[in-house]
Amino acid sequence: MTALPDGTSVAPTGAGDLLAMSSGSEAWLQDAPTGGQIFKVRFEDGGGTGAYAGAAGRALFSTAARAEGGIDVRMHTAGDVTATVTSFPRGYHAVSVSPGTSAHAVLTYRAPTDPGLYEDRWALVDLATGTITEAGVREDIGMEGIAVSATHVAWVEHGSTETSAVVRTRATGETRRITLGDQWTGNLRFGLQGDQLIYGLPGGLTAQAPEPLFALTAYDLKTGAQTKLLDHVTSSAPSPDGVFYARGGTVAHGEGLYRVDAGTGGEAAPSASLVASTGEPTGLALVGHDIPEVIDLSRGGGRNLTWTLSRSNANITGTLRHVRTGKTQELQFGRPTSPEFTSRWGGDLNDSQLTAYNGDYVWVMSASPLNGIGPTLTASGTFKVVRSPAAPHDFNDNGTPD
Repeated sequence: MTALPDGTSVAPTGAGDLLAMSSGSEAWLQDAPTGGQIFKVRFEDGGGTGAYAGAAGRALFSTAARAEGGIDVRMHTAGDVTATVTSFPRGYHAVSVSPGTSAHAVLTYRAPTDPGLYEDRWALVDLATGTITEAGVREDIGMEGIAVSATHVAWVEHGSTETSAVVRTRATGETRRITLGDQWTGNLRFGLQGDQLIYGLPGGLTAQAPEPLFALTAYDLKTGAQTKLLDHVTSSAPSPDGVFYARGGTVAHGEGLYRVDAGTGGEAAPSASLVASTGEPTGLALVGHDIPEVIDLSRGGGRNLTWTLSRSNANITGTLRHVRTGKTQELQFGRPTSPEFTSRWGGDLNDSQLTAYNGDYVWVMSASPLNGIGPTLTASGTFKVVRSPAAPHDFNDNGTPD
């Protein structure tokens, strides 16, 4: 494990195990396994020029102010090589660079239009030549960024009536809009792999209501077919070779890191396979309960009964049934602040109209997920009610004289 200096920011470069490190006054590429530094660039506060703008591949990027106004976007590579990618006039700002593909960086920036107004633009930078090869404009953007594959460029737009993906075919420049959800759904996890547009809304595991976008979904750009990959997603990232990885879960295989297989030649549907499991369930699971084998009601007052689930966003019901008589009591639960669901049983039956009988009982607990992920959980168990000493003339065995 490599120790990082205080105040250092770390970002992926899309080039194997290389990481981009920055501290404000300088930035450098570092080999993650060895901690070795590939090269470093100093900025204004560190005795150099310009300001750090990002990294992609084996290059670092910066901006530098021009004397006549405006800024240059520069690409730095090993051997102290610096090249100007493009020059922006005065008023251009919010310049940022991130990995696109193994061959291209994504450059995003804001350009002035009317006084006080700006539009968000993007461009692809060829990492071999340091030149811009494609460019475009995007509107109503969130925080998703730009997704790039060998054949497409895509981004998300949050309009007044819907959230859409805009997909551009790189060979022709043709764009199309794909509706994903309602007007504002939050920032999606988003990417491209082969002919698949992959997207999902994080937060599903702990949500209090269902939302179709919680599922990580693949949209086939050729056929329009949609395939659910995961029941929910928390984070995602492409590998250097363009494979989409996601942290999330499925009811079938649980929580962990999943790898997306985009299918081959339209013959196979895309799928996600578990690479590394956390051992945690995605569907509701019963972690434990505190109901003993014997409950002594000699002193009255009842008892708290607690079931611990794998998460708190569930609606739970519980029933106690006296085996000999069939009499039951429905338990009442408040809204929990933790996965522990507790009900106070007053030692009664039949809607609290009867004092509970001694003898054998069955409990049944049912919990449904508020987020709609996974089936209803059902569990059951047994216990015995006893009292001592026995009450005189207690012919119905409920602990009180008849």
